[in-house]
Amino acid sequence: MTTPEPVRCARPAFTGVPEILKDVEAVLRSGRLMMGPFLQAFESEFAAFVGTKHAVALSSCTAALETVLRRLELGGREVVVPTNTFIASGNAVLYAGGTLVLADTDPASLQLSAAELRRRLTPRTAAVLLVHLGGAVSPDLDEIAALCRERGVVLVEDCAHAHGAAFKGRRAGSLGLAGCFSFYPTKIMTTGSGGMLTTDDDGLAEYARSLRLHGRGEGRRGGLDAIENLGNDWFLDEVRCVLGVHQLRGLPAALAARRRVAAAYGRLLASVPGVSPVDPGASCEPSFYKYMVLLPPGTDLADVSRRMLEAGVETEQLYWPPCHLQPVYQRLLKTRAGDFPQAEASLGRQLCLPLHPGVSDDDARRAVDALRSALAAPKASGAR
Repeated sequence: MTTPEPVRCARPAFTGVPEILKDVEAVLRSGRLMMGPFLQAFESEFAAFVGTKHAVALSSCTAALETVLRRLELGGREVVVPTNTFIASGNAVLYAGGTLVLADTDPASLQLSAAELRRRLTPRTAAVLLVHLGGAVSPDLDEIAALCRERGVVLVEDCAHAHGAAFKGRRAGSLGLAGCFSFYPTKIMTTGSGGMLTTDDDGLAEYARSLRLHGRGEGRRGGLDAIENLGNDWFLDEVRCVLGVHQLRGLPAALAARRRVAAAYGRLLASVPGVSPVDPGASCEPSFYKYMVLLPPGTDLADVSRRMLEAGVETEQLYWPPCHLQPVYQRLLKTRAGDFPQAEASLGRQLCLPLHPGVSDDDARRAVDALRSALAAPKASGAR
C-alpha cells in the first residue's frame, strides 16, 4: 500500500512559473540586478494593495522594523512588544537603541490587549509594536489606537503574518505609522527572503530608502558620494522583486485558498471535544497565516505533536517558548518563568494545524483525525 504524502505545516506556492522564469531571464540579460523596474513595480503594486502612499522593499521584516524604530530616535525610550512573537520583533527594538518592554497576551485571542497595554505604558513609552499573530489583527485595535493617540505613543504594525488581513475593511499595514511585512519562505507570500515597509509618512519612506543603501543621500553617484544616514545593505534585489510581483498578483487567490482551508477546519473541529479554534473576532478578516487551536488544559502538547507527526501531519506553535523564556532575553532582560502567566498558560496548549494553499479537504480531514486520535491517547490526555 502506498504511504500518503505528509501534510506539511507550511509550503510556498508558486503559480505561473514559466512567466516568472521569463522575467528572471529578462533581469539577468539586462545586467540591472538591483534598484530596477521590478523593484518599482513591486513597491507600487504593494502600496496600492495595502492602501498606503508608500511601500519600501527591504531585505527582511526585521530590517523594516528597525528602520521604523530608528526613525523614532528612541534614545533608550521604551517600546512595548507582546511576549508572544518571534524574537526578531523584540530584537529590532534593541538594535534601534530602545528599551524593550514585553507584555502579556490575552488568553483567548493570544494577542496584545488594550488592558495589558495600559498596564505597560509609562511616560518613557515611545511606541507599541502590534503583532498581527497568525494573520489576525488584535480585537482591541480601536482601543489600542485610541490609547496610543491619548498618550502620544506611535503605533507600529508587525505584519509578518498579515499579508491581506483587514480590520473593519482597512488592510493590515495601513493601521498605524507603518506596517512591516516579511517574505520569508514560510510566509503567505515569499521572495525567498525579504520585507516591505508601508507608510503614508513621506519622511519615513525617504529615510527607509536611504537606509537600505548604506544611508545614501543625493549626489551624482546615486547618493553614495553623499552618505547622510548610518545605513546598511538592506535592499531587495531585482530577482527577488520578480518573485514579489508575481506572488502579490497571486495573493487574492492564495488568500481565498487559505480561507477555504480554515473554513474546513472550523467544520471538522466542531466534533472534537475540548479543542477551541482561536477566534480572530468579528471585526477582523484574517489572512490565516496559521490556523491556531487551543487544546484542553493539561494536554501533553509534545506528545500530541509527536503522534500527529507519526500519522504524517506536521504541526507547530506560535510561539513556544515566548520571548521572555528565550535564554538570550532571560540573560539580557532578566526575565523568568511566571513573568507573563497568561501567555505561558495559553501558549503551552496552543497548536497550529497545516495551512497553505496546497492543503486539500482530505488533508484537513487527515489533520483533524490525527489530532482527535492523538488527544485520545493516554499520555496526551494526562492519564497515567
